[in-house]
Amino acid sequence: MIGVFAGILSAGLNFSFAFGQDVAVAAQAAGASATSATYPIWALAMLGGMIPNLGYPIFLCFRNRAWGVFRAAPLRDLAFSLSLGILFMGSTSLYGLGAVRLGLLGTSVGWGIMQIMQIVVGNISGFLTGEWKHADGKTVRSMTAGIALLALASVVMAYGNYVQEPQPASPLVKARTSQSRTSQVITN
Repeated sequence: MIGVFAGILSAGLNFSFAFGQDVAVAAQAAGASATSATYPIWALAMLGGMIPNLGYPIFLCFRNRAWGVFRAAPLRDLAFSLSLGILFMGSTSLYGLGAVRLGLLGTSVGWGIMQIMQIVVGNISGFLTGEWKHADGKTVRSMTAGIALLALASVVMAYGNYVQEPQPASPLVKARTSQSRTSQVITN
């Protein structure tokens, strides 16, 4: 049940980027660059995601009286937590920048490719760390076929973005183009 809700709600961050463009445009009007105009969207989206992602584990720790687990290996847990936070924010930052540059399909194509890459990298990491060493051949073949299908889906989505009919650019892309033209005029 949690997995189903997590899968459905995982698109929430992307929805904030897709429908938060008014916030980014307002940030640009207040003087933010086109690149940093998405930061206010992140603040709102991350706050919304933090509530369930922090609230439910705290609830479980109280219910199961499991707070002592954190004393077992605090430095290792801290290192893993920091690594996960850096990787998550790094991938989200790159997605945000890439989605703006992809244009109209950035929030659909870019998000799909990012999700696919997370799955692929996670499974490859599992192979490299020995997580899959006790899995039977049928399971490994099934997972490999799934990764191949996801790779094909990435190619199809990227090609779909490439062949899209030219449409008006988003306000952020227009602002970036305008800024680059202004800087070219200034430097010439």
